[in-house]
Amino acid sequence: MATPSTDQLWDRVERWRGHPRTALDLPDLHRLTREDLDDDAFRAAAVVAMAGLGADRLTALLDLRDALASGEADEWAGAWAHEVG
Repeated sequence: MATPSTDQLWDRVERWRGHPRTALDLPDLHRLTREDLDDDAFRAAAVVAMAGLGADRLTALLDLRDALASGEADEWAGAWAHEVG
C-alpha cells in the first residue's frame, strides 16, 4: 500500500477530526497542522496512528515541536550542557 500524498493525508486528517470517536482515540490529531505533514517523520507517525498501530510517535513529535516553539527545549539543553560541561 502506498503512502498517501501530503494533500490526501491532510484531507483525511480533516475528515477524521470531524468524528467524535477520533477525539477519544487520537486526541493529538487535533494538534497536527498541515505544515507538520511536510516532514517525513510527522507523515509516518500520522499514518501509523491513523492505521490504529499506536500514536506514541505522533504524540512525541508534537510534544517536541511544541517544546522547541516555546523555548522549553532550549532551557533543557542549556541545563544539560551546563551539567556536562
